[in-house]
Amino acid sequence: MVYQSYNFGSKFKELRRSKGISIEKVAKDITSKSHLSNWENGKATLDITVFVKLLSGINIQPAEFFKDYEVYELHAYTDDIVEMYANLGALAFLIAACYMTYCWDHRLNPN
Repeated sequence: MVYQSYNFGSKFKELRRSKGISIEKVAKDITSKSHLSNWENGKATLDITVFVKLLSGINIQPAEFFKDYEVYELHAYTDDIVEMYANLGALAFLIAACYMTYCWDHRLNPN
């Protein structure tokens, strides 16, 4: 899942700089420096799991990061997250079904 809107990147950049943490230090072992820079400048998206790791790298809890956003805005994200995970489950089921069908078909007809 990726998010680019609401200027999360620019807010992250502002917080990172205010704490005196370099982009190299926070990106290390999480993402590339260039990808983080692009996200901070609104030129790229960022996976939510990477985002949470980056927040940890600047010692900010997600609740603290989102405190200035309206509750309804965050609720919209929550709904999106739930829907996307549900779709991932459906996709995983579909892939498993296709795989099982493929294996069954090739077991019966190996040519």
